[in-house]
Amino acid sequence: DGAAARVERPAEPKALDEAQPTLREDHQNTGQYAEKKKATPFLSDDPLTARLNVTGGSDGLQCEFTADFKNRRGQVLKPNQPYLRCRAEVNRGPFSPEAVFPEPPDTWINTWYPEDDKVIYHGPIFRTFRQFQMQEHDAWSQLIAPPADEVTGERNGDGWVIPTALLDGCFFASGVFLWCLIPGCVSIPAHIDCLSLGRSPRPGETCKLHIHFRGREGNGGIFDFALFGDDGAVILKVDGYENVIVYEVPAHASSS
Repeated sequence: DGAAARVERPAEPKALDEAQPTLREDHQNTGQYAEKKKATPFLSDDPLTARLNVTGGSDGLQCEFTADFKNRRGQVLKPNQPYLRCRAEVNRGPFSPEAVFPEPPDTWINTWYPEDDKVIYHGPIFRTFRQFQMQEHDAWSQLIAPPADEVTGERNGDGWVIPTALLDGCFFASGVFLWCLIPGCVSIPAHIDCLSLGRSPRPGETCKLHIHFRGREGNGGIFDFALFGDDGAVILKVDGYENVIVYEVPAHASSS
């Protein structure tokens, strides 16, 4: 399962005094709210010690995910290398993101995960994405919520709001959508403008995802998406999710 972490490291905010975090873009419109600076490297099967540094301020919580960058001999080349940065706003009272789930097409396509690691390999605990359908610039998916602490190691408890693998499944579904729009392309997460968390899903709950494709910008796509529980409540909402294409079929190959 560690192979997936070589490609992407989604941030998983923890509840703070039972508050629900809402994460937004900087007011200056220049800083990026949730930006993956670099892929977290795993050069062996040994655990990697990482740190989440949080500082408070008038404009929210400034968060930075860091780890020592080492070579294959275990020598530290860059201490506290930043891999992800974000700013968090915390609501002290009840909070529910606002979103509407459009009616999906009648039929669903069953999905599968590749078993080889030629480009991206997802271990079994990350495989939450089950069904998919698309229509022009919109797509719908069904995902199964895993236990919130399934990938947390020794950090178990009731502080986890959203299972990491469920958010990863939303990223994966967006990548499948882009693969359908740009046949053969493979993409990974790069940036989020705003991530809002609603209620926590139940383990095994069937969740429905709606994705809207804003368009292609540079070497990737930009999406908005919202994940709903089986009662219609919003579990999470993401505005301005951007992925970056790491592989694309050459034009002459796709046209032949």
